[in-house]
Amino acid sequence: EMYINIHSMIYILNIHIALILDSIFNHKAKLYPNNLIRLIVIIICFILSSSLINLGICLLTIIFYFTRFKVNKKYFSYTFILFLFLFLFSPIIYFDYDEILKSFNYFEPGGVFNAIYVRIMNIKYFLIFSENLNVFVGNNIFTNNIYTYPHNIFIDLLLSNGLLGICIFLFLIFKIIIKIKLNLNDKNFIFLIFLTQSFIFSNLSGFFFLNIIFNIMFAICLCFFNEKDSAIIKNS
Repeated sequence: EMYINIHSMIYILNIHIALILDSIFNHKAKLYPNNLIRLIVIIICFILSSSLINLGICLLTIIFYFTRFKVNKKYFSYTFILFLFLFLFSPIIYFDYDEILKSFNYFEPGGVFNAIYVRIMNIKYFLIFSENLNVFVGNNIFTNNIYTYPHNIFIDLLLSNGLLGICIFLFLIFKIIIKIKLNLNDKNFIFLIFLTQSFIFSNLSGFFFLNIIFNIMFAICLCFFNEKDSAIIKNS
């Protein structure tokens, strides 16, 4: 039976946001009606899902693009105010007063504080109560009918690959950062956006080894930022 992460399905909308922004800024395309309609539909989907995590990632993506391409501060301010409005008022659209108060109770399922509490308890459970935990090299703790996971990329790595796995991962992250600093340009900027989006998402939801988007972007960035455009031989 296939497992479907609902949060991941909503996160896909952030990729569409990045693609639309890339077509507008990087390819000097105008904000055609179809792009505008897509943006409006995506924002409506975020409101309907009441997913503050994905809404926050969306805002961060827009800030990155506005900063990279030096968008007028006036538009930046309008966008920030719009997303601030969505953050503050989207829960009110769907919940009554009592439900809003419940969202601040970390024992009530479905609220932001409950989501944080559950993740902390999951991490505590795996780190403290795992009988076969191997801190140095990890083990196959998730292969035998595990019903949940820590919802954090670093804890996933610690449990599955130990400190050795975390050290290797951090080394690759550091390597990517160095490559990005040397070879980042407007054309490959979108891959950095995808990597950043999926990295943030991986620290809040999902299981690292099943996070297809992050792992693909991780591999692409290791390869894509390897050489400057001027150093790449055509058709090589």
